[in-house]
Amino acid sequence: MVTLPNIGLFDIGLSIVYLVIIYFIAFRYQQSKIENNPEYRYFLFGLSAKLIGSIAFVLISLYYYEKGDTFLYFQIAEDLRVHFFIDFNETLATFFTSYSGLGGLEFSPLEQYNYYYERTSSWDFGRLVFVFNFISFGSYLVSSILMGVVSFLGLWLGYSVLCELYKQATKLFLIPFFLIPTALIWSSGILKDTIIIGTIGLLIFSFSKIFIFRKGVLLNGLIIVLSIYLLLLFRPILLFVLIPSFLFWGLLYLTEPIKNKLIKVVARATIVIGIICLGWVVNQSFASETSKYRVQNLMKTLWGFQSFHSMEQFSEGQNVYTLGGIMSTPQEVIKNIPEAIVVTFFRPYLWEVNNASMFLGGVESFLILIIVIYIIVVRRKTIIKTLIYNNEVIFMMVFSLTYSFIVGVSAYNFGALSRYKVPSILFLLVGFIICYIEESNNLEKVE
Repeated sequence: MVTLPNIGLFDIGLSIVYLVIIYFIAFRYQQSKIENNPEYRYFLFGLSAKLIGSIAFVLISLYYYEKGDTFLYFQIAEDLRVHFFIDFNETLATFFTSYSGLGGLEFSPLEQYNYYYERTSSWDFGRLVFVFNFISFGSYLVSSILMGVVSFLGLWLGYSVLCELYKQATKLFLIPFFLIPTALIWSSGILKDTIIIGTIGLLIFSFSKIFIFRKGVLLNGLIIVLSIYLLLLFRPILLFVLIPSFLFWGLLYLTEPIKNKLIKVVARATIVIGIICLGWVVNQSFASETSKYRVQNLMKTLWGFQSFHSMEQFSEGQNVYTLGGIMSTPQEVIKNIPEAIVVTFFRPYLWEVNNASMFLGGVESFLILIIVIYIIVVRRKTIIKTLIYNNEVIFMMVFSLTYSFIVGVSAYNFGALSRYKVPSILFLLVGFIICYIEESNNLEKVE
């Protein structure tokens, strides 16, 4: 069994020390950037929001849920850290061993825990958490704070580069990046979602620098490779949508100089077909025949997700939802696309709420619905044009709608849904904010 970590005076004292150091460095960094980058006025605000999310995550996980995969990751990391001082060489050998090779080792932190979570990614993430645990001296609270800070840095880069493109939206962009309550909680602690959302911010930054600003191609190319590697370790299914969406975004800019509208449409349609074909080739070349992410096995994988997340013992208190039952054919999946998207963005409805965590998600979903309706009504004369011609809006909506469909058909309980949908909500709100501030397609935008 995994033991729940304690928070004592040592943890509180050490967290205060680290917070002082973090804020000191953050303040100095803000002062060095604010003159030429006005959005840095909100740097400490965004950091504070993320740190509040980290602390809230710790308190909710420890004293409300009292269980969860976060404790497995922490326990794996803590076992590695403790063993590091017992047998340095054996710990390093274990740390650099993949999950498939753990069976041949005497010291194997993961295998002693009879957990139902996907074991390969659990081991990979546990090794990453070990780095944070080493710095935090084994404090769950401090490790959560440090991981939240790393995630914030990635998110901030994504936020800042969009502010360069849309200076009028600097304040409004704070909402999707740093003010969505469930996103702050479930992507600010020791969870894979924390690293994933920070990585997405890095990708937004690096793709923008390469395809829009044409700067730092080598450095940003390396960042993209590292980001893809992290996503491949922790949530490969996200890459199915994210990489094609980013490529499409970049290629929208490459075709921007084409003046003839017909040729531009044909060129972009050809690009879309090319990206789909490339994705198929890559999937068939690099995914093994038994991989759950191989195209031919996706229905089986989807069935597994739906069955697992809807099992009562793993969704206690989280409320299961269905889209008319567990889907077993592509036709059933296609038929449920609209409902799956609605589930991701707008559920749980307020009348479905029956516990505190669902209440927060229900209020949040209701407010998102109000925001979307308000922007559609207020910008009804220009929103269609923006959706068709604005490169960022096209990119945001393509990713958001596609990934929300995947989340909606696979989560099957509101607990998992609240975590998995974070990237979709981020992209949806950024897209609608651009629609809101754009007037007759004459937004002040960096060319």
